[in-house]
Amino acid sequence: MNSIKRSQLEDILLQDCQLRDNNLVLISESDWHVDGTFVIHSLLSLYQKENYNICFLAISQSVGHYLSVSKKIATDLKPSIDSNKLIMVDGLKLLGLSVVKDCVDINIQSIQDIETNFEDVFRKNSLQKLLDLLNSNVDKLYSQSNGSPTVLMIDNISFLLTLGISYKDIVIFCHSLSRHLKETSRGTLVMLSSVYGEDDKSEALTNYFKHISSTCLEINSLSSGYCKDVHGELKITRKRKLERQKKIEKTLQFKISDKSIKLWALGLSSAVL
Repeated sequence: MNSIKRSQLEDILLQDCQLRDNNLVLISESDWHVDGTFVIHSLLSLYQKENYNICFLAISQSVGHYLSVSKKIATDLKPSIDSNKLIMVDGLKLLGLSVVKDCVDINIQSIQDIETNFEDVFRKNSLQKLLDLLNSNVDKLYSQSNGSPTVLMIDNISFLLTLGISYKDIVIFCHSLSRHLKETSRGTLVMLSSVYGEDDKSEALTNYFKHISSTCLEINSLSSGYCKDVHGELKITRKRKLERQKKIEKTLQFKISDKSIKLWALGLSSAVL
């Protein structure tokens, strides 16, 4: 039997995150100067290689973007989609259709008949239909899973703030998703949360999810400023089940290239010594 080939970051995530022992995995971006989507791509690839059932909500990038990047890093998502192991919800596209439906003449029936599940988000600031859609997809995956674990991934939960959804409603939405995952499949919720500049709401939301997460992957820029050889730091914090047990923490520095991410321990790069 051939061994599964994993990237350096995937090996680190598999070893340090204890994938099957999480309720909530948060990827947090501390500021505008860092981009944590490389962790989303790596986790998506890793969950696929570990035979997870995956529901992925793409709201900050299109599904096409994730399919393209997956091929670039030698992880083709298409077979998992075709075998119903992976359900991709193109939230960015559905949101766009909702905006179009709200603007065009009501007589254009071909557009008006499209059910996007994002109309209530756009028109009523309600997440109920989106919640129902994601829970339905989780149920579908679990019913055909044959014991395989299930994960629900959201590429940027903070994006909902920009659509006018309140902090409170986003928190309730995520708790509802997490509860449904736990009750139906003992699954895991994975999501990225960003701090938008000086925006207090996105900072508060990110800090709240950091507090309740079982594992937090925090992407930070260098305190020393920009460096071409070191793009930032990845801090991994995993909480233990018993409160009296000390958290496990590890901080690595990273550099991102077109097709790979290199990581190393603090103090090993002469560029930031």
